Amino acid sequence: MKLRKAKRIVFLILFGGFAVIMIGVLIKKLDLIYLGFVIMGSSFIFDFIYSKCPYCKGYIRYVSWKHCPHCGNKLEV
Repeated sequence: MKLRKAKRIVFLILFGGFAVIMIGVLIKKLDLIYLGFVIMGSSFIFDFIYSKCPYCKGYIRYVSWKHCPHCGNKLEV
């Protein structure tokens, strides 16, 4: 999976979790708030799994990086 696509999916999962939390707060359902935090936590797990250099498997923090800071190879974003 390309880095830019992975970061977009992470953002969507994070936003979805935040939306679930806000709905839970509005209707005062503690279960929904917990579910929102679980969804947001899963976005971080997804980020650590899929935001990696294809060559050395080092974590890539920013999509704007042109080269891997760990091995120096050019990244396809």
